[in-house]
Amino acid sequence: MAAANQVVLYFENQEDALRFTLAAGSVLADQKPNHTVEDLMKVAREMVRASRITAKGTLNP
Repeated sequence: MAAANQVVLYFENQEDALRFTLAAGSVLADQKPNHTVEDLMKVAREMVRASRITAKGTLNP
């Protein structure tokens, strides 16, 4: 599986960036190993608001 060292999301609207940060932060900060579909859907709904997404770093196959 390939993975980037850094992924950057760009938002046109500051409110969209804040909503994404809050949704992603709540999933990342949660210590439970399995997240609900709703948890992940919150992040996905906010991610689609990004105007551009870039990946930087080494990709390892």
